[in-house]
Amino acid sequence: PFKGEFEQAMIYSIINEEPPDLGDLVTDVPPELIQMVKKTLSKDRNQRYQTIDELLEDFQPLSSEAATLIHEPLTKTITRLWRRKKTRQWVISLGGILLLVITLLICRPFIFKDLLQAKPVPIAIINFENQTGDSSYNYLRSAIPNLLITSLEQSSGLQVTTQERMRELLKQMGREEKTIIDAEIGFEVCRREGVQRMLIGSIIQAGDMFATNIKVLDARTKELLGSASAKGKGVESLLENQIDELSYQISRGLGLSEEKIEQEQRSVTEMITDSWEAYTYYQKSMEYSEKFYWKEVLQMLELAVQADTTFALAWFALAEHYWGDKKEQALKIAERHKHKIPEKERLYAEAWDYAGSNIEKADSVYRLLSQRYPRESRAHQGLGTLYYMNGFNDKAFEQYNLVIELDPSNHHAWNNLGYIYSSRGEFDKAIECMKKYVQNSPGDANPFDSMGEVYLEIGDIDEAIRTFMKAEAVKSDWNEDINLAYCYALQEDYAEAVRYIDNVGKPGLGSTGFYNVVMGIYQYFQGRRSEAMKNMERVTQILDSAGISSVNEFRAENLRSWIYYERRDFEAGRISSEKATDYFIDKNEEKSLRLYYQARHALYLGLVHLQENRPDSARSYLTQLGHHIKEHQTFLKKGQRSTRLEITQYYYDLLSAEILLKERKIREAIRQAEKIPEYKNLTLSAVYLFYLNFPPRNDVKARVYYQAGKLDKAIKEYERMNLFDRKNRDRRLIPAEFHYRLAQLYEEKGEKQKAIDRYKHFLEVWKDADPDIPELIDAKKRLVALGEQIES
Repeated sequence: PFKGEFEQAMIYSIINEEPPDLGDLVTDVPPELIQMVKKTLSKDRNQRYQTIDELLEDFQPLSSEAATLIHEPLTKTITRLWRRKKTRQWVISLGGILLLVITLLICRPFIFKDLLQAKPVPIAIINFENQTGDSSYNYLRSAIPNLLITSLEQSSGLQVTTQERMRELLKQMGREEKTIIDAEIGFEVCRREGVQRMLIGSIIQAGDMFATNIKVLDARTKELLGSASAKGKGVESLLENQIDELSYQISRGLGLSEEKIEQEQRSVTEMITDSWEAYTYYQKSMEYSEKFYWKEVLQMLELAVQADTTFALAWFALAEHYWGDKKEQALKIAERHKHKIPEKERLYAEAWDYAGSNIEKADSVYRLLSQRYPRESRAHQGLGTLYYMNGFNDKAFEQYNLVIELDPSNHHAWNNLGYIYSSRGEFDKAIECMKKYVQNSPGDANPFDSMGEVYLEIGDIDEAIRTFMKAEAVKSDWNEDINLAYCYALQEDYAEAVRYIDNVGKPGLGSTGFYNVVMGIYQYFQGRRSEAMKNMERVTQILDSAGISSVNEFRAENLRSWIYYERRDFEAGRISSEKATDYFIDKNEEKSLRLYYQARHALYLGLVHLQENRPDSARSYLTQLGHHIKEHQTFLKKGQRSTRLEITQYYYDLLSAEILLKERKIREAIRQAEKIPEYKNLTLSAVYLFYLNFPPRNDVKARVYYQAGKLDKAIKEYERMNLFDRKNRDRRLIPAEFHYRLAQLYEEKGEKQKAIDRYKHFLEVWKDADPDIPELIDAKKRLVALGEQIES
């Protein structure tokens, strides 16, 4: 819309009215201003600047010398315009505007930096070229850009596109096969993201000297805007000095003042590590983390902190994967050196730390990160995980969908969206999400693991087995054996389950007693209780000899408590249950988790008191469960679902029905038994199968029906519980005693063949059981007697 030339055009663009006839004053226009106007006029009308911020982004700040040169002729222009009476009134307004422009130019070091800070310059750094001639340095192609990003991100005057975001964009463009981003692809990515400046670089070697060279290009025109270089002795010099030198030169070339650089940018060794070896291990751990290869993650992180014991980022990452005492120790070391963390990573570590104890603060930090880095999906992913882990599934659903909008290939989002749909019973959508996860993570094992868990939730065990086997085929040490064993155990094929669990005893997996705990659980369900107890003793020995604390202490004591319960050794059972509860109370500050484990202990003690024929004292534990429910409800927020609370309610209703049955209040017991809610699975990951199956499944409803004289209803209830039911989403294992009790009911009803079949099934499951178990002895006698009756 400009109608004049040079200063007239600029004036018109500012005040938006017809300019006066300035005549020969055109000769006084500074060349810098003419250049600005020409560039402005060269733009397509629809692409012209709408705000001063947009204009300033395209023009580097003028030097103080240029500003001085502009000052004098502009002042002369204003003076001569003032002398013309016809334009005096108009010039008052114009003069004010031009004086403002002059002030901006002269005070550039103080004012322009604030404008840049308000709207930082978007830049992207692509992979470097390895020109050393040695392929062993190929890892530097991505390592150097990552370090530069970390360094430059400290400046509020720059908006740096992360390598993660670059990979996200590559996937959106269908170029995910490109592990290295070259210049041409880089330009395409920058145009897609709206990035103005692109940095390309190379590394060369001469003897033991390494040099890095960088070019700054206009991402739209490919025009060279500037360059930077640094050199040093050995690859270690990258951390020692080269990254810092390059960051300084780049920042200055992009218009940041020395004052701003000094104020905001820290040395990379102060923010991360001064050990190149430690940094390399850390980068590898992050790559493994994306694939959920936790064993490799731990190996790399432990090597990183060995190379640099003050590497705070690595210590924080270790704390996320450690448990118990090791976790606390890692956190203490990380806190001691947390000044060595970039601001962005410090905020993420802070959000993660808050997530375990203060949801509101974690939420606040993640939202701050999403505001500071609006084009990155990481903060929304963190929010989604925070909400998902704390029962805000609707909020998590919203955040994961925001992640998908920013990055349609984000496998974390597809994975957890699949779990959310599964929890809602929308299984078709859950499977579709898992297929997206497989599609976006080719060659990874976890997508098949997650899909297998959804099939397990659906109740399609055969498909779950096939899918878990795909994960095993992708990564042989993925330990899918645990999930496969559980699938076979659900079908009561314990011989096959134990065969898979024997594979879990591979080197490393037995070091904390995990193998022994899992084997003990299956032995318990096979009636091999003495062997199960030996395995729990072995867990204690392993942990004591290693001098470590582990969650397997809790698992071992809790399993002991139920074996003691079956043996009616109630005092020993109380002690084991109390030890298991104390372990979790000591190790966790999260209130809902503490209440949950206290509720488990209250249920156990209530059942013990009923076995001791003390229903009145059992009611005191029912009261405790009621208090736990109310206390849990007090800190739940609107829209928050707590599976732990739902299970505590299940415990309450279960114990209430057991007490009423013991008191022979049959009608009340029936009403209570029939309102017992469906058991809510805490997780379907078979690694946590302990939390699914202890306390074991309860048959109080069938026993209540039997005591009420409703034999057919009791039989029907046992039949339901003795078969794997896809309609029922309870995925706990079937206690073999249920078959024994059903056989007794068939026998009582006179259905002898059904009774024989059920006794045989029971004895097959318990073929290796302890020979002194009363139910086993009785079943054998009854089977013989029934056989004789049929023959006669």
